[in-house]
Amino acid sequence: IRDGGYVIVHTHSSKTGIIGRWAARWAGAPVIIHTVHGWGHHDRQHPLVRKLYIWLEKRTLPFTDKLIAVSPSNVEKGLADGIGTPDDYVVIRSGIELERFGHPQVAREETRRAWGIPVDAPVVGTVTRLSPQKAPLDFVAAAAQVHAQRPDVWFMLVGDGPLRADVDARAR
Repeated sequence: IRDGGYVIVHTHSSKTGIIGRWAARWAGAPVIIHTVHGWGHHDRQHPLVRKLYIWLEKRTLPFTDKLIAVSPSNVEKGLADGIGTPDDYVVIRSGIELERFGHPQVAREETRRAWGIPVDAPVVGTVTRLSPQKAPLDFVAAAAQVHAQRPDVWFMLVGDGPLRADVDARAR
């Protein structure tokens, strides 16, 4: 970082974000920002690991010029865990240009036909990383509960990640 003469260091993800921000500080980077796509600490972790992540985030914050959150819920969680103040955050939502993906009605009809989903059946779907932070097993559990009451409802879960085998097993 020092040799490259970088003016801004922008990190992503919790573990590398902490390491990268400390490295940027030690290298004397003038501006350090971090994007929160979801926090590295969660309720399913061992309590000591969770506390360690929160402690590291709090210790890294004083030399982080701004935390960019991709959603207001990321800000709320950070604040609830004592990570910064509202002034430390700015929300910049992720976004996609829908027009790049063709006509939605055509895609809808093609997808229903390909999966054998009736034209009038309700469909609930999500596209996500299959990791603890995204709670895909909660989606599968909720789908099972809804399907027990409403067998006409279809569910689609698109993604990959470390919980893939668990999600596949539970979904069947």
